[in-house]
Order: sequence, then structure tokens, then C-alpha cells
Amino acid sequence: MKTHWQIYKELEQIPDSVSAPQANNSVFVWGLSQAWRSILGTLAKKPLHEQQIESLERSFAIDCTTKNSDIWGKVWTFLNQPLVLPRLSNHSEPQVWQSFDRDGHTWWHVYDPITGRTANLDSEEEVCMWLEERPYF
Repeated sequence: MKTHWQIYKELEQIPDSVSAPQANNSVFVWGLSQAWRSILGTLAKKPLHEQQIESLERSFAIDCTTKNSDIWGKVWTFLNQPLVLPRLSNHSEPQVWQSFDRDGHTWWHVYDPITGRTANLDSEEEVCMWLEERPYF
């Protein structure tokens, strides 16, 4: 029967000249291993919805004072998406909503559930033009 190391060597195509790693039996490594297993066990038992809530809370806690507007603009756009996916709605009407950034700028967000198209626009006029471009009524 092959050992784990032999199987790993075959899968990763490691040459036979490489010897098997030696186990480190120090108390520190054992303690670290036990702590890591405990953390992973705790995370594996945590319900998925709690992890999603924690992820959203971390997203809301992002410091928006940075000058890198590109990445923060993408984060802001993501956070302003509707919580319920529009694709799951029963109607085919386009959805329009607005949000405000930290500088007070108004952003208009539009979504067409039939085509799946979305856009983030600067003004109501752009929203009207976007709606008029739709190939159907």
C-alpha cells in the first residue's frame, strides 16, 4: 500500500530524488496544529447565513476616506445593488433606483430583467435615454 507521500509524489510528479518531509514533533507545532484545527472546526459548524451576515458587516465597515475612487466606486456600486436579485422577480419592467456617494453625488442605477443589462448613470436624463434604447416596449 502506498503512503500519502508516495501518492503525492506521483500526482505532483516530484522526482524520486526528493526525500519525504520529516515530521516536526515540537510542542509549538503540535499546539499550532491543534489551534488551527479548532478554528477550522468552529468555522465549519457556523451556519452559512451567519457567515454571509459577517461578510456584509465587514463590507459596510470599509473606510471610504481613501482617494482610490475606482475600487471604492466598485464597492459602492456593489453595496447599492438590491438585496433580492431582480432576476428572481416576476415582472419584466425595468427597475430604477438611486444612491448617493459620500460627496453627495446622486447615482442612478437601472436594471432590465429581460436582457439582464445594468447601468450606473449620472442623471435622470441618462436614465430616460437608457430606457428609450430598449428594443421593446
